[in-house]
Amino acid sequence: MICSNNWLTLRPCWRRAELTARATELQRYARFKDEIGAAREATANAKERIAAIDREIASKQARKEELEQEKNGLALDTLEYDALQLDLVRLQTVLEQRRRQLESLAEQIGGIKAVLAALEADQQERDRLAADIEPKTLRWTRYQTLIKAFGRDGIPALIIENAVPQLERIANEILGQMSKGKHYVRFETQRELKTRAGLSETLDIMIGDWSSERPYETFSGGEQLRIDYAIRFALAEPLAQRAGSKVEWLTIDEGLGDQDAEHRALVLEAIKSVAGRFRRVLVITHIEDAQAAFDQVIRFDNADGGVQVMIA
Repeated sequence: MICSNNWLTLRPCWRRAELTARATELQRYARFKDEIGAAREATANAKERIAAIDREIASKQARKEELEQEKNGLALDTLEYDALQLDLVRLQTVLEQRRRQLESLAEQIGGIKAVLAALEADQQERDRLAADIEPKTLRWTRYQTLIKAFGRDGIPALIIENAVPQLERIANEILGQMSKGKHYVRFETQRELKTRAGLSETLDIMIGDWSSERPYETFSGGEQLRIDYAIRFALAEPLAQRAGSKVEWLTIDEGLGDQDAEHRALVLEAIKSVAGRFRRVLVITHIEDAQAAFDQVIRFDNADGGVQVMIA
């Protein structure tokens, strides 16, 4: 800027320079004003940070004081610094051991968690299998009960145990009539084991006479027939009682042909002796003298072109 030496012209020139200087300074102040806002915000943040640091310092100072008090308390509890050092070393050793134990336990816990997870999966599988097996187990239990009930030592054994004495008594009454008291029947329900000590369940028919006893199979055909009649007639009554009803009919089809005249008469007498136990007794035979033993006879004769029925 060039100004004249004339005073009149010098003042305006000076004024412009002053204004220029002030404008420059104002621009600087304007920049300062802009910076003041940021500085104030930074100052507020710094104050908050300082307050936080002060609080942290106060907390650490309080903790330091607590530690100092604890340290002073520990110092009062011991008189020997060397003893404290030894205790410190010992405690550090124990601490290191505990750390190693903690690491080992952490590894074991990891293994245990894996085992527990496997056990939980196994338990879920077990629960599923149990739910699947439960109805089958119930059926199996029922089957086992039935097997036991109908097995050798179950219901059949109970029936034999309870029925044999009654059956033996009735059979002996009838057999005694048939054989004129010569024979009697005895049922053996147990037999000694041959290979080891003990008894086995059985049902052997032993027939005795005036001299001895021997098995049913050793008797002749006619004798076996009379024994069969006696046992079958004797079975009729307990079977009817156990069925809850009465056996109405007794039918004998051609059961007299193997007997001689003497024993045939005994068999017929035995049939008559048990007739009162039944509502009807029907004997089918071709033997004439046997037919004459009954009060009512129905005769079937072949005739030309058919069968002639006669009732006498």
